[in-house]
Amino acid sequence: MNRFKFWKWGRLRRLGRWTYIALFTLVWTFANMGLGIYRERTIMEWTWSEIATFQSQMFFFILFSGMMIGWLTWDIGDDNELKLGIDNHVLDTDRLILRKMNQTDFKALHSIYSDAQTMQYWPAPFTKDASRTWILKSMASYSHNGFGRYVVVRKKDGKIIGDVGLMLVSVNGLREVDLGYIIKAEYQNKGYGFEAARACLEYGIKELGIERIVSQMSVDNHASEKIAQKLGMQKQTTFLNKKNRNLPTLVYTKDQRMIR
Repeated sequence: MNRFKFWKWGRLRRLGRWTYIALFTLVWTFANMGLGIYRERTIMEWTWSEIATFQSQMFFFILFSGMMIGWLTWDIGDDNELKLGIDNHVLDTDRLILRKMNQTDFKALHSIYSDAQTMQYWPAPFTKDASRTWILKSMASYSHNGFGRYVVVRKKDGKIIGDVGLMLVSVNGLREVDLGYIIKAEYQNKGYGFEAARACLEYGIKELGIERIVSQMSVDNHASEKIAQKLGMQKQTTFLNKKNRNLPTLVYTKDQRMIR
């Protein structure tokens, strides 16, 4: 089972790290008590009740061991994850590597998604659950649609500075392939957003054969609008975005069908 889904299911993680450590210790203690009770006799001398009790202890020990492993490795991640993602490589630009997301990216990506300055044009910074859902959707989109959001890694130091990519979403009531990106605030105004977005736009058109790609941004997000214009996208419409505080939202398009 996908570990993201396992931990999201039932919100098991909300019990807390120390609760799991306590439960793990308790089960381990009972398991050893079971061993202490039965070790002076061969298994052939155990009663059915004793066998059932011992097997139950072992079952819960294994279950909680798995939970502990999942908990302790959940947030494993590092800013320097260039090598970890090399097998998921998708695109290169002059300064960036774009690759598929995986579970080891959670810590680095959540630090970006939860930053208020970085997410100032979004409804709100992401919670941990929102970050996991975002990553899960991209991972599912790779297999279902052949594209998704990709981790943006800076070549010179291997730092994860954001994400970029294409997602099939509803835009003003229509199903569209949406080009979007999130670049951490400290790396903005350095051309990374445009460089990553241009690579994804060209990849979508030339490699994936997508005829129409849109990009949406709130009317006050002038930096993103300039990038859309620089990418050669055309302003199509403005609508009130119920998903983003009912703000007026611009839609820019790149439609290959209009060129023919």
